[in-house]
Amino acid sequence: MRGGSWPVDRPPPTSARVRSCQVPGRQWSSRSSFGALTPRQGRPLDPPGAALRVRPFALGAIAALLTLAVAPGEVDWPPAVGALALTVLIALSCTLVPWTRLPTWLQAAPPFAYFGVAGLLRAAAGGATSGYSPLIMLPFFWLALYGTPRLLAGATLVSASVLIAPILLVGAPEYPTTEWRRVIIWMSVLPPMGFTLRSLVQRVEALARDDALTGLLNRRAWDEELQQAVARARRFSEPLTVALLDLDHFKAYNDAHGHLAGDGLLRVLADTWRHRIREIDRLARYGGEEFGVVMPATTIGGAHVVVQRLLAAVPDGQTASAGIAEWVGDEDATALVERADQALYRAKREGRNRARSDPAAHAGEAD
Repeated sequence: MRGGSWPVDRPPPTSARVRSCQVPGRQWSSRSSFGALTPRQGRPLDPPGAALRVRPFALGAIAALLTLAVAPGEVDWPPAVGALALTVLIALSCTLVPWTRLPTWLQAAPPFAYFGVAGLLRAAAGGATSGYSPLIMLPFFWLALYGTPRLLAGATLVSASVLIAPILLVGAPEYPTTEWRRVIIWMSVLPPMGFTLRSLVQRVEALARDDALTGLLNRRAWDEELQQAVARARRFSEPLTVALLDLDHFKAYNDAHGHLAGDGLLRVLADTWRHRIREIDRLARYGGEEFGVVMPATTIGGAHVVVQRLLAAVPDGQTASAGIAEWVGDEDATALVERADQALYRAKREGRNRARSDPAAHAGEAD
């Protein structure tokens, strides 16, 4: 069934029988090329889907500003105008700033800025009695969904500052000392809710993106990563190469040793190969005994070096075949994978235990 600098080699597992291997850790759980935010959800302002991810928070901001304009009561207009201006600035930044060209940590700026909107609206509508304190939940839960524990801890401190600073700097009657009770309750409830939400998101994300047997990315995650890699390669005019690798005679191995041993082989293979790719490369279980590797900023020649390392590290005396294709700059992800697939067929036809690249895009390339 087919289903820069290079990494430092690590020895394959030394167990005599692969069926005794333990399931390796999740590929994405301990490392990320995205730095300050979580790997899958860590770039919420990147297309596609940025508008959908921003929409609930935009609606909350609009509702708050409308209630300020139509609800009865005296309004202090300078902070109200400031809140409106800051909201417009955040909205424009979310839609117009080229976030894909900027460091990931900057994507935390809009939610942190919205804490200022919450504080200004409280000041505009009478202080502690304004009813706008719940607005701090919007950026807080945004960071719970898309941020790291460090960012969420920062959001906890900023939330506390929004509630505490007016008591210390303005005081009664807008912010009486009785407001301390409200602050204590808020800060006793908000952080546990945020960190619990983040934990649940991580669990759901892992179930949706990880292959249960190997701990690698699954096919769905592979498709998403490849789409993003093609978009980056097109935007920055960088090389991109993909490889499909398929275990040779895997059915015969299962017949000889049993399906549990076959599962063990796949687990050991995944654990071995994950240590022979770079941090920016993405290894996935493509299907059955077939694996895929996305190699950003890599030409066909560099990809051959990596793939040969992988083929040389197949455990338990088994072999694998590989097909490699480099993005040509005018094709989508589906076409790129199809060319790698054809190259894999070629490697199988020529005797297996070898790597071949797509001849159509790289005529004369030495295999």
